[in-house]
Amino acid sequence: APEEAGARGGGREERAGRRHAPVDADVREHIQARLRRIASGAVASHTFPQSYTPAERAAVHAAASQLGLQHVNQALGKATVVVVSNQAAPPAATAATAASAGPASAAPAS
Repeated sequence: APEEAGARGGGREERAGRRHAPVDADVREHIQARLRRIASGAVASHTFPQSYTPAERAAVHAAASQLGLQHVNQALGKATVVVVSNQAAPPAATAATAASAGPASAAPAS
């Protein structure tokens, strides 16, 4: 089983350590600036880069939660991004709902 843990990117303790690693002050300021724009309504949402580390993604989630913003992880292949919005529903759910209510659903069935 140790080989399996290594193949998945480390054991639970190692993954937890990566989430709690220090985050650079410049990155924290970038996160705060983007979240302030969302909270103010200047932009509806923002997708943080897939290059963010687990600790940086955790910082996004924590800061977004403090501001009452919606925040979700989205998988892009093997990469993960964090999408933050000021919507009542998470962005992924909103997009799925909009797609399912597209023009095809407005046409009567024949």
